[in-house]
Amino acid sequence: MLSLALIFILLIIFLTQNRINQFYIFVLSVLFPFTFGHIKSVPHVLIVEWLTVVFFLFNMNDLISLKSVYRNKKIIDFSGTRILIFGLILLIIAAGYSFANNELFATNTVSGAGGVSRTYFSIINNILIFFTTCIFIYNNYNELDIEKLLKIIVVLSIILGIVRVFTFLYKIDVFFLAGSFNYNPRIGRLPMRLPSLERVSAVGIPAILALRSTKNSFKIFSLLMFTIFIFLNGGRTFFVGIFLTLTLYMLFVLKGKSIYFILLIGLLTITATIALPEELLEKQIERMLSFEGGFKQQDSQRHITYMYYIQNFLENPILGKGIKEFMEFIPLEDKELLFVKRQQHAGGHGSYISLLSTFGIIGLMYFLIFLGYGIILALKKVRYYIRESTENFETTFALFLFLALVLKCIYSLTSYNGFADRSLFLLVGLIAGLRIFENKNIS
Repeated sequence: MLSLALIFILLIIFLTQNRINQFYIFVLSVLFPFTFGHIKSVPHVLIVEWLTVVFFLFNMNDLISLKSVYRNKKIIDFSGTRILIFGLILLIIAAGYSFANNELFATNTVSGAGGVSRTYFSIINNILIFFTTCIFIYNNYNELDIEKLLKIIVVLSIILGIVRVFTFLYKIDVFFLAGSFNYNPRIGRLPMRLPSLERVSAVGIPAILALRSTKNSFKIFSLLMFTIFIFLNGGRTFFVGIFLTLTLYMLFVLKGKSIYFILLIGLLTITATIALPEELLEKQIERMLSFEGGFKQQDSQRHITYMYYIQNFLENPILGKGIKEFMEFIPLEDKELLFVKRQQHAGGHGSYISLLSTFGIIGLMYFLIFLGYGIILALKKVRYYIRESTENFETTFALFLFLALVLKCIYSLTSYNGFADRSLFLLVGLIAGLRIFENKNIS
C-alpha cells in the first residue's frame, strides 16, 4: 500500500515539472535502480519500469503537436541511425522466437512466470527507453543543459557510492534502492567484490572527464572518490576498462597534456591507498592483479557457467535456447551449479557469451551492431569537435557518451546479459537522438 502511494506521489511531482526536469528524472531512474519496494507479488518495482511509458507518451504528444504545425514536412528523420533500429529488430526477433518457443507453444516448462514475464517486459521497456530518449533529444536538444545533467550524474554517483559502502559496513538495506546496492551477507571476506560501485563509476567517471566548466577542486575530489570505489569494487574487467577508457581520453582529448593527467591519476591513486585500510588494500590489489591458476581456478562458478553457455549455443546456434527456467536437476548442496542455474534463466556475467547462449548469433549481432555503432557515432562527433577546436556543450555531450560506451563495451565482457542493461539503451539513444536532431537542421 505504501509503495502504491509513493508511485502516486512521484507521478504528481513528475507531472508538475517542465519537460527538461522530467528528462533529468527519467535519466537518473534509468541509470540507478531507484525502487518503490515490493508491490504484491512483484519484488522491487523500479521507478523506470512505469516512468518510461509515461515519459514516452509525453514525448509522442510533443511530436504529434509538431506534426500538426508542419503538415507537409517530414517531422522526424532516422537517417544515420537506421542500423541501430535494425539491431533492435534483431533483438525483437530473437526475443519473439524465445517467447513463442518457450512460453506460447511449450509443452515442457517450469512455471516461473513472474521472473520470465518480467524479463520480456524489461526488453520492451528498454527498447522504449531508446526511442523515448531519441524523441526527447530531437524535440528539446537546444534547451537541454548538458553540463547541469552531467554534474547531477557525478554528484548522485558519489552519493550512491557512499550509500553502498555504508550498507556494507553497517549491514543494512535502503528501501529506495534495489539489487546489489543493498547489503549482501555473502560479501565480507577479503579479497571482496563490492557490487554497484562499478555501476556508479561507469557513468560518473565519463561524466567528470567530459565536463568543461567545472572547478578543478570538484573534479579532483570526484576522481578521488571514484578511485576509492574502484579499489573497493575489486573487479578486474572493470579495472581494465577504466584503464583503456582513460588511455583513449588522453589520446583523443589531452594529447600533449597527458603527462599532467597521468601525474594526477598517480597522485589520486596514492591518496586512495593511504585512505584505505592496509589489509583491505593489499587483498584487493592482489585480487585485481592476480591471474594465478587461470580463469578456471580464479572463478570456477563463472567458468562452469560459460561452459553451459557454449553448450547452449552449440545446440541452438541461430536463435539460442531463449529465456526459460533451467530444467536440469541440480544437487542443492552444489553451490557452483546453483549459481549456474541462476544464470541460465536469461544469462548474465558476460554479455557477449551470454547472448550467444540465450539468443544465438542473432542476439550477438544485435549487441555488436547496437553498441558498436553507438560507439562509432559518438567517436565521429568527438573527432569532429576536436578537429574543429570547438569547446562547447556538444563536445561535452559527445565525449561523455563515447567514454561511457567504450567502458561498457569492455566491462560487458564479464557483466550483464546484453539486453537487460537499461543504461545501454539510454546512452545509445542519446547519441542517436543527437544524430536525428542534426537531420532536422539539415532539412
